[in-house]
Amino acid sequence: MHPALLLERVSKSFGGQRALDEVLFEFSHGVVFALLGENGAGKTTAIKLLLGLGVADAGKLQVLGLESWREGQEIRSRIGYVPERPALYEWMTAA
Repeated sequence: MHPALLLERVSKSFGGQRALDEVLFEFSHGVVFALLGENGAGKTTAIKLLLGLGVADAGKLQVLGLESWREGQEIRSRIGYVPERPALYEWMTAA
């Protein structure tokens, strides 16, 4: 069975600033975990990449066996995520 969450040697840079440097972690189904760290440690970047809201420079990201970069919309439809600053999808309207 695939892990619930997988980051395998994930790296991401913004300009010359490295946000994630070969991050590796894996969580099984049913595990409760928390991402803790100082401001700028890469927590939000990791979450956005897992949700398919960005593309890693290197590495493999999966949620529930789905590839984050390719199946982000499907991942987001299966999990709950509340960002600090919510954004709406273009198909969401007041109507």
